[in-house]
Amino acid sequence: MVSLLALLMTNWPGLVSAHAAKTCQWKKVTQTYTSIGRDGKATVKTKTVMVPYNCKEVDGGGDGDEAPTSEDDSGPSAEESAAALREAIAKYNALEKRHVECMGSSIVDPVTKMRVNAAGDPVNCGRLGLRPEPPKGLPKEYLNAIISERTPEEIAYSAAAQLALPEPVINIGPDPSWNRWNKAFVGYDYWIWVGGGTSVGPVSSQSGPATVSLRAEVTELSVSVDGATLSCTGPGTPYVRDRDVGRVSPDCGHVFETTGEKRLVAVAQWTVSWSTGGESGSFEFQRRGQMDTVVGELHAVNVDPPG
Repeated sequence: MVSLLALLMTNWPGLVSAHAAKTCQWKKVTQTYTSIGRDGKATVKTKTVMVPYNCKEVDGGGDGDEAPTSEDDSGPSAEESAAALREAIAKYNALEKRHVECMGSSIVDPVTKMRVNAAGDPVNCGRLGLRPEPPKGLPKEYLNAIISERTPEEIAYSAAAQLALPEPVINIGPDPSWNRWNKAFVGYDYWIWVGGGTSVGPVSSQSGPATVSLRAEVTELSVSVDGATLSCTGPGTPYVRDRDVGRVSPDCGHVFETTGEKRLVAVAQWTVSWSTGGESGSFEFQRRGQMDTVVGELHAVNVDPPG
């Protein structure tokens, strides 16, 4: 029987020759795999391995594709890092757009406390995290090229999308809770306005290397009630109990014509003004809110005087 040592000695020149036939660069790659535990449960894990790339054939001799050293362990090239960053930014921009659209077309149900769309179906608008950051060591020329691809308007939009714009809290006055029946009444002029915050800022936001100045305010309000839609300038004017008795709202009022349970749905139009890099502009965002009230009817009762 040929010993293992003899076999290795016989084939060693060939092994060295095959090993020396190419040289490769090495990089770290994160691999995902599933591990099955003794309890039968599957767990997704990751590990980092070194893989060769950019291999080249060589003419004999030399050290071949050397094992990676600390000098070779440079990871992906600058071009690969820049391409990965562009891909991450594109995915984030798509998520950002869906988030803004979802927040503008849904409301938090006052009963279930869940966010729902116009049809009443639950929706999940997600949460915007931080924008993708460039990897350490990415040369400035690559980073500057990626930054220059975004216009001041795009940079400002990303900063504006992060603003916590409150959803409108609808109020009507006179407040139905002020009377013993806890109702609104047919035939009375009711003032409608929104609270919960109608302005934000000015604030400064950092979007990458750019600083964006932002200011937001509710500039329009539309209220759907009784099958009609009221269009109001600004957030509406609050009703003051001792001052506005018998007066009509200057900008957003409604007269209930029928009794019953009423739902008011408000859409607040937020105008976000921005400036960055010597340029300025504005964006429009929407937030929705709703409230329910009961409308009754008062009747006059004639009472004969005594005697």
